[in-house]
Amino acid sequence: MAYIPPSLSQLLAELRIKASISDDTPSLAGLILMSPDEKKEALQMLGLKRVSHKSKLRKRIEQLEKVLSSDSERAFEFYSKMVETSKGEDFTATLKLSELYRKGEGTEADEKKALELEIQAKCSPKYGKKMKKYLIDAVKVDGAYASTYNIRVIFKNEKGEKVEVIERGTQKLPDGIHVQDVIDLSVMPILKKLGWKRKFLWCKHERITASTQLCDIAYQAKSGELVLDCTNVDKIPEKPEPEVSEECIICFEENDGKQYLDCMVKPSNC
Repeated sequence: MAYIPPSLSQLLAELRIKASISDDTPSLAGLILMSPDEKKEALQMLGLKRVSHKSKLRKRIEQLEKVLSSDSERAFEFYSKMVETSKGEDFTATLKLSELYRKGEGTEADEKKALELEIQAKCSPKYGKKMKKYLIDAVKVDGAYASTYNIRVIFKNEKGEKVEVIERGTQKLPDGIHVQDVIDLSVMPILKKLGWKRKFLWCKHERITASTQLCDIAYQAKSGELVLDCTNVDKIPEKPEPEVSEECIICFEENDGKQYLDCMVKPSNC
């Protein structure tokens, strides 16, 4: 069974590599969960001068990644330990642990615990700093495919009563960006304040999930304003009644009021 060191400093000691570790240095969990390009950039931050040291560290991290991705129980144990030893400051490990609880991997599924950990991670200053940079960089990269939005989130309790409202303000955002990446910095502190144990996001009657992109719900925006509902009950909001025109939009004769745009005049007259 492959040994998994409990921290980045201990991994470096195991490999006999000297490196510069600062407050901005990713945690071991962070390095393991990064994409190859992110790993390359992160390793530069460690100030490693020897190519052999960079290669050795990268290969060891990749080995740990394979072990954890193939054994959910060891992954749960590892990320739990990372969260405990960092006292919740390791937001990457905390988010991964939240995911394991949500999916029931390595432990029993627990939606309430998953949300508690997600709120803890996304309310941390380090997460906030990372996501603000991510949003700025995303516009720079995908500016040609960006639109202007004013996103408003309305929080409603189990009775459907409005309890909080937040506005992100007018922002230029890439159409392909995930909705939750945009709003979570504002939403999570409110959830923490409200003490909610469950969270569901909607855009009118459509559920917003972790994979929902802005382009998926852009058609719901009116004059750039996008209104989302955040609730603590898993209940699909009632669809609003379609607006009934008083006259046919084709021939302008009287509408029957039941078939919406169906004209009372025979089609041949339209």
